[in-house]
Amino acid sequence: MNSLKNRLKNTLSENRELLLLVLVLTLGTLALFLPTWLEGNYYVAGGDVKTQTFPFFVMCRNEWISALKNRTLPFYSWYDFLGNNIWASKSRNGLLGIYYFIAYLFPFNFWVTYEIMCYLKILVSGILFYLYLKNRNKDSKWKLLGGICYGLSSYIVYFTSAPYFDSFYSLIPLFFLGIEKYLKDNKLVLFTVAVILLCSCNLYLFYSLSLFTPIYFLYRYYNIHGSLKGWLISALKLIGCYVVGFITTGVIILPAADYLLQNERVGGKGFQLFFEDVKMYLHLLIVSFVPSYSYIYGNNIFNYSSHALKEILIYSGSAVTLVIPQLSVQKNKKHLWSTLIVYLIMMLTLFTSVGGSITNGFSEVSFRWTYIIIFMNVSLAVELLDNRESFSKKLLTGTAILESVLIVLCFVSAVYIEGEQLESYGIQSLIYAITIVFILLTACLLNRNSYRKIIIITISELLLFTSIKGYNSRNTGVSKSDYESVTTVLSDSNYDLDYYLNNLEEGNESEFFRVYVPQGSIYWSFSYNLNKVYGLKGLSTYDSMYAPSFKSMKSMNPDEIKVIIDWQYDITDSGLVDFLSTKYSITTSEEEIPFTEYEILDTTYRGSLIVAKNCGYKPFGRTYTELMTVKEFDNNTELLKTNVVCSENDYETIKEYLVSDTVSDLENIEVYNNSLRGELYSDDKSFMVISLPYDEGWKILVNGEEVTVYKVNGGTMGIPVEAGTNTIEMYFVPKGFKLGALMTATGVIAFIVIIFIDRRKNRV
Repeated sequence: MNSLKNRLKNTLSENRELLLLVLVLTLGTLALFLPTWLEGNYYVAGGDVKTQTFPFFVMCRNEWISALKNRTLPFYSWYDFLGNNIWASKSRNGLLGIYYFIAYLFPFNFWVTYEIMCYLKILVSGILFYLYLKNRNKDSKWKLLGGICYGLSSYIVYFTSAPYFDSFYSLIPLFFLGIEKYLKDNKLVLFTVAVILLCSCNLYLFYSLSLFTPIYFLYRYYNIHGSLKGWLISALKLIGCYVVGFITTGVIILPAADYLLQNERVGGKGFQLFFEDVKMYLHLLIVSFVPSYSYIYGNNIFNYSSHALKEILIYSGSAVTLVIPQLSVQKNKKHLWSTLIVYLIMMLTLFTSVGGSITNGFSEVSFRWTYIIIFMNVSLAVELLDNRESFSKKLLTGTAILESVLIVLCFVSAVYIEGEQLESYGIQSLIYAITIVFILLTACLLNRNSYRKIIIITISELLLFTSIKGYNSRNTGVSKSDYESVTTVLSDSNYDLDYYLNNLEEGNESEFFRVYVPQGSIYWSFSYNLNKVYGLKGLSTYDSMYAPSFKSMKSMNPDEIKVIIDWQYDITDSGLVDFLSTKYSITTSEEEIPFTEYEILDTTYRGSLIVAKNCGYKPFGRTYTELMTVKEFDNNTELLKTNVVCSENDYETIKEYLVSDTVSDLENIEVYNNSLRGELYSDDKSFMVISLPYDEGWKILVNGEEVTVYKVNGGTMGIPVEAGTNTIEMYFVPKGFKLGALMTATGVIAFIVIIFIDRRKNRV
């Protein structure tokens, strides 16, 4: 017993610093959550958590459960805006990634699970960075400070509003630790594992990390070896592991990359060398030492029209930015100049519009790559603190004064440019005043070399500004009563909506149909994606990764498709509502019914809701007798119900199929996870339009023979059918999945070889 106590005591003593880090990060998370909890709400960092993260997570968890029951994979969802390839589109939004798989195991509602995940990511961020610093210098007494500053930086606190960014951020230290292990110990496994985790976690951010990796490798290689001699051979091994890690995730990233490249947000934005708004540069000058995340969506003088431009997140505590200028007085000139080159590259990227575009996949300018600057800032600050004997107190004092003056000048200049009054930005003024106090106080403590006091003041600073972010998030919090009210208005555990609709009329169980639900009155603006929570095939979405072929439908009649922002839709156009196989509506009043002709079936559903049947409903699959080209189509969506609308290239081919002069419907429909089966009788050969977004992942068989699938009627699918009875079978496998699976298998084999090689090195 005494032996066990002694071992426990020794373990606690040896890991006292790490345990203190866990405690501080826990306090930081509490500071973030507490303001919302005191309101009696669940913590929610931003509106997108309600509108996207919540419904996507619930949908993806349900799809996984259903798919595994049917011994398949969740490739396709019938509930994701008109139907969608979720394997590719939701790989970062709740379907795949290590944190999501962990989250699926929690037996709580989403909001509790979300809070737990936020805490875990903050914890993992700080601990992994601490371990990274320990590997760099195991005797460093400042690695605790580094773990705190990285684990509670502005980036991870702010992006609790976008959990897939936080997931990536938390694992970045593992990636750079893998490079360190290779450069120092010639070990390759950890780096390969990090590539696999990060690439499968967020391909979008992995791209920007990949751009920076060669810079970091050369920088560290030069500083470890004193020169770049032999760097190429050394780099080739690491590149090989990068490729192995990348192809190991092929089954995820290949379908996702193909899908992403079809997105309207990729490319086509044009390039500008500089930002047009001078306020952008004023903000960039001070944003590394002011807590921007505490006022981004507040009364902010540096406000911009694009939210991506607001998200300049570089702050990680006053101690970090105060110490970095001490690089200039270090004796190691090689380290000085190599570090300056790295920072020059980062600053050129930060201060130019084209830099922000390149790091965002040659798309719209974004500052979401700035996690790299945070990583470099904190790691460099700790490295310099470990060599405090060469510190210049004058430089430290001058840095504190310069930072304080810059904050005041840039803020006042921005107010002057806008022609505003300083008192109009009282909260931001107060935050900046508090920041200056922390800068001056931290500089004083650094000059006195007071380790414990510096740790305490840094903790106090980060906890204060984290709590301000939490305070600002109160308005986006979700109360338990609101959550239960909005998610039970159409159905609850005792009242199954799917059962109700299938039994509303005879034959519904063998049909495929959509249901219109008004966003405002029933969804209460809680989320435009609540149909995913209900398991309802609806007509609204807020999602930048909707089916790419829907772009064609938007272009056919952009004025009549309700577009709130670039990727938020609520289809109310009667022609489209009919064409998209919308059989019923559930509304609070008759005025909200979108159908031209309808029949009210129920006025007391769930107490007071009105259920109406669409008399102009077009079945999911129907043959056509008329044909026109897109050029002939005159923005009259009613024509979609009677005409095949196709490209000029397909006109003659499709015309040959239009022999029958009667209309036939697809019947006896059976829908599974990734497949659909139905029957259609036609008196002669004809052409059937399916009101489902066109996707190259679909394979369609007619009487056992694969047929060509055409993109028609605004991005939906059309196929030829034969005379007589047609058995239609549809099977979905994401484009790129099979090749990706082959890549993954190859990567796994190569990874096993890497493990074997590393183990042999250990024996030697």
